[in-house]
Amino acid sequence: MKQAWGAMRVMSWQAVVYLATVLGLGVCSFALAGLDWHGGGNVHIVMDSASTILALIVGAIALMRYYAQKENTYLFISTGFLGAGFLDLLHEIVTNDSLVPLLPSGVAALTPWSWLVSRLFLSSFLFLSWLAWHHERRRGEAVRIGEWPVFAFTVIVLLLTAAFFAVLPLPSAYFPEHFWGRPAELVPATFFALALAGYLQKGVWRLDRFEYWLVLSLIIGLAVQLQAMPMSQSMQDVHIDMAHLFKPISYLCVMVGLLAEMWRVLRNANQRSRDLTGAKIKLDQIHRRLVTSVNSMRNGFAIWDSDDRLVLANRAYLQFHAPIADLITEGLNYSDMLNAGFKKNVWKVKDPSRRAALRRILANRRTERESEIEATLEDGKQLVYANMVLDNGEMITTVVDVSAHRQRELELQDTKDQLEHIAYYDNLTGLANRVHCLKDMAEKFAFADKGKKWAIIQIDLDKFKRINDTQGHATGDYLLKRIGERFQLLTREIAGFEIYRWGGDEFIALVERGENTDLEVICQELTDLAGIQLTYENQVLRPTVSLGVARYPEDGEDLEALMIFADLALYKTKELGRDGYQFFTSDMKAEVDKEARIEDELREAINEGQLELYYQPQINIRTEAITGVEALLRWNHPERGLVSPGEFLPIAENSGLAPAIGRLVFDQGLAAARKMLDANIDFGRLAVNLSPNHLKEGEILKDLFRCVEAYQVAPQYLSVEILESFLLDDPHADIENILKQVRDKDIHVELDDFGTGYASLSHLSTMPISGLKIDRSFIQKVVNDPTQKGIVSSLISISELMKLHVICEGIETRDQVEAISQIGNCSIQGYFVARPMRFSQLTEWISRSCNKGALCALPKMEINRS
Repeated sequence: MKQAWGAMRVMSWQAVVYLATVLGLGVCSFALAGLDWHGGGNVHIVMDSASTILALIVGAIALMRYYAQKENTYLFISTGFLGAGFLDLLHEIVTNDSLVPLLPSGVAALTPWSWLVSRLFLSSFLFLSWLAWHHERRRGEAVRIGEWPVFAFTVIVLLLTAAFFAVLPLPSAYFPEHFWGRPAELVPATFFALALAGYLQKGVWRLDRFEYWLVLSLIIGLAVQLQAMPMSQSMQDVHIDMAHLFKPISYLCVMVGLLAEMWRVLRNANQRSRDLTGAKIKLDQIHRRLVTSVNSMRNGFAIWDSDDRLVLANRAYLQFHAPIADLITEGLNYSDMLNAGFKKNVWKVKDPSRRAALRRILANRRTERESEIEATLEDGKQLVYANMVLDNGEMITTVVDVSAHRQRELELQDTKDQLEHIAYYDNLTGLANRVHCLKDMAEKFAFADKGKKWAIIQIDLDKFKRINDTQGHATGDYLLKRIGERFQLLTREIAGFEIYRWGGDEFIALVERGENTDLEVICQELTDLAGIQLTYENQVLRPTVSLGVARYPEDGEDLEALMIFADLALYKTKELGRDGYQFFTSDMKAEVDKEARIEDELREAINEGQLELYYQPQINIRTEAITGVEALLRWNHPERGLVSPGEFLPIAENSGLAPAIGRLVFDQGLAAARKMLDANIDFGRLAVNLSPNHLKEGEILKDLFRCVEAYQVAPQYLSVEILESFLLDDPHADIENILKQVRDKDIHVELDDFGTGYASLSHLSTMPISGLKIDRSFIQKVVNDPTQKGIVSSLISISELMKLHVICEGIETRDQVEAISQIGNCSIQGYFVARPMRFSQLTEWISRSCNKGALCALPKMEINRS
């Protein structure tokens, strides 16, 4: 007896509870084994409903925990309970008296099999939750599974189960002649047992309340599947009722565990909040102490900006200049302070002319990087003014009382050291700053003749502005500091590696290249280090960096050129999608030179009138009536002929030429519209494209309305097109307001290339849009791809409901016309109708009614687009 009691004392209270639960369930099963009981269906209905509700609640709570921690354990637990909840709901539906006659199986088969599917799904996913933890512990977080494959699998299982019950006749699940009346229930019992063994072996249940309750739930679930359900001989006996009773109890255990865990997390979060508040108070105290320390310095201290205006002056500086102390305030000009000092006789000036003394002091300040000026106050005190001019033009002045010569040497040297640290190190990250980097690069070039090789790696944090704009500058500062600390690690691991904060979200690494230096390995380490996610105030940050590398002397022997080449390589990395690195190649410079040449030629083309509008008609697919004409820009290059818009328009957007081209398009297009109106030519609407950068410039409405007024073209004859990809590109651009003003003028607004961006139907209903153009990528596959045809059909149908005008662009074959005509009524545009043409050709095309019969006259073949 003493031995048994000793064993009980060393057992944890959780194990005691588990043992008591097992014994209780065993006694209950034994006591009810011979009971002649025939329960009612109402008990099942109540317990099934409770199980369904509890399973869905548990699944929802566990899903919230998954998205908070991103642990696969919670993913499989949440998915298991959500799936079980929906399968329990399916169990209630298929066993409903009104639905059973419609199914191929009877209630005697549907009831046990639908129960079995739910229990099998839950037990297997609980086992998978432990297996996911076990797998991740052995191989790390890299083996974590995303949630969407798991969700998709669950949906497929639910749909297949419903279809299975609806279509296939099911065999009986009862075998009354055997001891196990429902032997199939042993399959989920196996998974419950495996999951229970795994979590018991894991051992966290001794410390973690959630896993304690989860293990308790697994014990009850195993008892249901091992004792109650397999021994059932009919649909209404004591074993069935016991199973229906303990099933929601097992769900309730998991819910209690989740709520207990959430309460623990909430308490920890409150504690962290109190800790952060305490840390902020300490930082404020430190800041006040620093200010107090600066003001308690015996030496005067002042900072002047690059325009010679005062930024900061401490109390000692004011005391040294007591006669003009009331004038020494932020923004005071350096020369004004000297003039005031001379007028108030602050200093004894040896020069006969005070103006000459002022010129000498200012000359020293502007020509010497570091200078000392000795001065004597009227009271006889000897002062030394030490000026240090930084590379950015700012100046730091210290004033030392050198009446006691020994103290002068010590304090002056200490002050210089402090100023040098301020000058050469970044205050936020603690890294060497831009000034330090330029200094080190200059030194490397000084030793270039000794045959040393090195490289510049430009590093840029991707989308850092978005973090500052959406999550605040405090988050951005935290990210910069952490990234700087990670990069600093490499200075200890890699010989010849130095990291600098260049400014903003940019860093620069200088690497001395020895025989074993592998720049690609270094670049990969930089991207890997930066890519490790971190959390700040419950916000998960997943930073990435883009790198550009230029090597000395292979890529260049001039510092400025190497910096440009590294920047070009960085730009190439961003162009390829960011989060990576590129080494500079001569092709990059050739590409930049080509773009610069095209930009110069494009500027000349604007001035020389080489840009011309071509026009492509749009007709109704049913009536063949002309609904509009799109103005398309062409460049008649004097040497190269017609230049593709895809070659010069992106350069125009990036070089600031887009507004000028936009004004040219408005002018030529509206002039053409005026001519057609005067000639009574029915052209529907003239559609002009709005440039993204012209929109950002803010003058686009003024330019458009000026041309409308100048050519007296009524708004109903005009249409403007904006790219879908630009619609939501810049959250700070006032695009919606601009388009609303256009609509208020009764000018038609269309969304171009719809389907290629990320605009949703909700945006269509809120933005001031009159119509949309379905992108050619959908039209090209509409004949042979049912999915694409379905998408086009849905877009046209929804647009009709929203009263939006639809244009299908890129129509090139008769088959495409026939496919679109079967879907709905819309306008079409493309080579099948007409190629883009000059204005004179357009007016002749319309006058000859070429649109009539255009959809049936051409042979059934693709038109050459060359």
